[in-house]
Amino acid sequence: MPLTEQTGLLETSVLAELPLSKAGPDKPLDLVRGINPAWQDKVNRFVRLAGPLLRDTAALTREDWRSVQDRLAPFAQATAAKPAVTIPPSVTEQPTKAVEDLGEERIDAILAGDVPAKFATLADEDLNGPAASTDIANLERLVLYYLHLYRLLTNFVNFSEFYANDRKAAFQSGSLFIDGRSCHLCLPVDNIDNHAAIAAGSELFLLYCTCTREKTPPPPTRKRR
Repeated sequence: MPLTEQTGLLETSVLAELPLSKAGPDKPLDLVRGINPAWQDKVNRFVRLAGPLLRDTAALTREDWRSVQDRLAPFAQATAAKPAVTIPPSVTEQPTKAVEDLGEERIDAILAGDVPAKFATLADEDLNGPAASTDIANLERLVLYYLHLYRLLTNFVNFSEFYANDRKAAFQSGSLFIDGRSCHLCLPVDNIDNHAAIAAGSELFLLYCTCTREKTPPPPTRKRR
């Protein structure tokens, strides 16, 4: 069995495959003594949450386990039927957490306070008041169109930023100064081996190097030639 390098003990993933507690014929599952360390926290949480449904919080019989499953079946069905949350494109700042991620204590504190009433009031104002957020999103879209639309259309027609002589092409990455010379055809290369295999047929002299800022760690695969 694999062992951890630091302690020489069994890895948690291996321990998790072993029984929750010491097994025995016709014996209930001991919830207090001899718990598998990989399951200790989850067993303690089960006892804390399901304790009111158990006849004995120190041991779990087959009958008690089936009783807990039957009592919680409606909750499992409701959870499975919970509709997926669809975030509209107009929401510029996407949520990063679900309600379940807040934890029991935080959810209980929210429900015990005035947050639900405030939320209902704000939701009513949002539905019946002016669509300020939509107006802001439309304004942002207009500003971006004004800033970039001409440039986008110009390149869509004639690729001016790819082939103009008075400025670097859009795919170039600055200039490389080395050995008293300047190299202006500098391109980002993500995979040197793959690029070199294709570039070999060009019969050009190529130089691959990693460019970083002073006191800044280098990127993992960003290259230039």
